[in-house]
Amino acid sequence: MVDYSSDEERFSAIVDFFKRNRNSFLLIFLVIFSMLVIVIGFRSYQANQNAQASELYDLWLLEMSNENIDSEKTLSTFNSLQEKFPKTGYAQLARMSRGSQFARDGNLDVSLGDFEQLLQTSSGLFGNNVLNSIARISIARIELNNENYEK
Repeated sequence: MVDYSSDEERFSAIVDFFKRNRNSFLLIFLVIFSMLVIVIGFRSYQANQNAQASELYDLWLLEMSNENIDSEKTLSTFNSLQEKFPKTGYAQLARMSRGSQFARDGNLDVSLGDFEQLLQTSSGLFGNNVLNSIARISIARIELNNENYEK
């Protein structure tokens, strides 16, 4: 360790250190700033996607709860939700609800397709583990009901 005899020498050493490493400090600052901008932008994008998906999901849920269900309008809203916002929780929740409804109605093949699609969209790095587990369990239950024990 270096001994400094005066405050001027200490200050001079600090200034020299910052002069020598100026580019490194600028690079580190730019990387941190860039990452911050990317994270804020991504979160804003996700919030916007979720807000729009929420509106479509609410509309679809309202259409499903009506006594006079318009199949074309309901299917159109559902398809719009799945095409525009497939990775949002609202789209995945709608797919799970629809798959469960088909299973209750006895249409197991369509229900199996919905749950397999849910399994694909809910898996991965930013996937929804809860819905992924529900999809796996539902697929297993349908396959057991179809006596397909190998899957």
